[in-house]
Amino acid sequence: MLSPPESGEVQPDLNALTTGDATPPFPYATINARLIAIVLTLAVPLNIVVVAVIWSLVSAANETQRASLLYSARSVAAAVDAELGKYIALAQVLSHSPALLEDSIDAFEGELRRGLSADPELWAVVADVSGRLLVNTTRLRGQPLLSPTRSKEGLAAQNEAFETRSIVVSDVFLGADQRWAATTNIPIFKNGQPFRALAITMHTRRFLDLVAFQEMPKHWLVAIRDAQGRLVVRLPDHDRRVGQLAYERVRAIKDQDGLFDLVTPEGDRMILANARSNVSGWTAGVGAKTADLQAAVLGTVGWAIALGGVISLLSLMFALWIARRITRPLAELREKAGALLTDPQVPFESGVPELCELWATLKRAAASRFRSDAMLRKSEKRLSQIINTYNGYVGLVDKDGRVEEANVQMLQAIGAPREAVIGQPFAVAPCWANSPMPELILCR
Repeated sequence: MLSPPESGEVQPDLNALTTGDATPPFPYATINARLIAIVLTLAVPLNIVVVAVIWSLVSAANETQRASLLYSARSVAAAVDAELGKYIALAQVLSHSPALLEDSIDAFEGELRRGLSADPELWAVVADVSGRLLVNTTRLRGQPLLSPTRSKEGLAAQNEAFETRSIVVSDVFLGADQRWAATTNIPIFKNGQPFRALAITMHTRRFLDLVAFQEMPKHWLVAIRDAQGRLVVRLPDHDRRVGQLAYERVRAIKDQDGLFDLVTPEGDRMILANARSNVSGWTAGVGAKTADLQAAVLGTVGWAIALGGVISLLSLMFALWIARRITRPLAELREKAGALLTDPQVPFESGVPELCELWATLKRAAASRFRSDAMLRKSEKRLSQIINTYNGYVGLVDKDGRVEEANVQMLQAIGAPREAVIGQPFAVAPCWANSPMPELILCR
């Protein structure tokens, strides 16, 4: 007689056959979610690095543009000093002439005209302490002077030179020839007292030529301003703007060096670099609109931005392509795995070797399952034949002790229909106690 298995028998724990008792992280995360996490883990830091590098390049380019503005302004200021230095040196040499100190004006005028003969664009005047002109080289020798005294600007510079006992460069003024000019004023003392003033005058066009040699970008604004903030040079539009006062915000910082963020009267934001002339007190300014500087920066680092964008895009596209190469076969595998239960010959092809190996294992398992099912059906068929052809009483009991099958002889002996017996516990089956015991009890 066969009996059901004992209830105390230990069953294998399938969960214990896995990697261990530790719960894996993200136990409910799908493969797609995990692949997305991998893509983000790899792609996001890469893109952060790319953005950081581009930002660093943009910042460096911005600083370079700002430094270039300041360097250019200081270069213009140095050129102004060098140009004025030539006239100051000439004036200092002439001011030490004994003829000037000995009150030999005619003799000194001859020396003065010879000293200026190399540069016909220059002219000079000699005035006494009150500003009365003694010599003016713009007039021929012996020709009467048009004006007996110096101009207002020249007299102011002369008085400042006497007060400070130093060389003073005047503000620009409109000369008798209707051209803008400036003077270098040398104070001359005799016996420690103010005696005379020697002034060499030059046209502002000379400073325009200095700026033209600086080779700056066309969209930059360049200006040289005198101590009042009046424009000595202004590019572009020099001829229209020379002699005008710079606008108020610029005049407010005319005595300061450095970089300044300004808004023009037209409403444009710009960066202005200021540099003071050590000789004259004038200021050189180089400015550019913020939009133009940003465009120049983009032109400088545009290749880096484009390359960084391409790298980021390609990295994301490559990551997505790899993910699809994994998830698409997995989805196909999941779809076709169910079909293996009915057809073990379902085809599956993948470019992922691990999935091909898994499919081969599933096919082997499905084939084994088909063979087991076939053997089981064959065994059940033979068992049914045995039960129904046996002449004695035969009952089939499942592992829970319930009647699963009984042959015709057994049912007739019990006196109950098959439906009343099947599924009932062996001990309480209807009329079982008053019926003969089965000669053969089979237990699954």
